[in-house]
Order: sequence, then structure tokens, then C-alpha cells
Amino acid sequence: VAFSPDGERYAAHVGSGVRVYDTATGFEPVRLADQHEPGGSSVAVTGKQVVWSPDGKQLAAVGVLVEPGKMGAAVWDAATGKRVDSVAAGFAAGPRAVAFGPDGEPVGVLYK
Repeated sequence: VAFSPDGERYAAHVGSGVRVYDTATGFEPVRLADQHEPGGSSVAVTGKQVVWSPDGKQLAAVGVLVEPGKMGAAVWDAATGKRVDSVAAGFAAGPRAVAFGPDGEPVGVLYK
């Protein structure tokens, strides 16, 4: 779970995806796009992390299905829910962590 910088929303891993909730009401103000369900296949999770950009405009997560059957990392526009970037990983060598720079730009994805 990660709270937005203004504390009005929080994001949490739910299964193989991420959801955003309003802190006061518990409702989902936006649905994050381009998330996939695992279906009947087994997918290795290499890390789980959710982080907000310092300005709260973007949200990044590790340990999400970015393509059917492929775990990876993704970045979404927090206002619209549109996915703006992603990286799919191999079965066991997926991303472990992601970070934003002080200017709000994603600057790194850590691999094993």
C-alpha cells in the first residue's frame, strides 16, 4: 500500500494488478488501464511495490501483469488511469523495484 503525496488516495496491489482508492470513502476514483488477469497460467512474481511520483501525477508498480502471462513494471497517469509506460520481464528475472526522481519522472527499475 502506498499513499499519494496529498494523502487523498492510496494504491494497493490486488492480485496481479493495482487499484487506487479514495482514502476518505474507499471508492475507486479511477481504474488503472491495461492490467491483465493471470487466467489459468502460473506466473512468477518477482517483486511487489507501488510508488507515487512526488507530485502525485503518476503511479508506478512492480509485480503486475503488463501483458497476458508476463509480469513486469508499469507507470500510469494517476488522474486518467491511462498506462503511460511498462516493461515486461522474463519468467524469473523480472523487476524488483521502481523509483521516481524528485521531478516526478520515473528514473529507475531495479532488477535482480
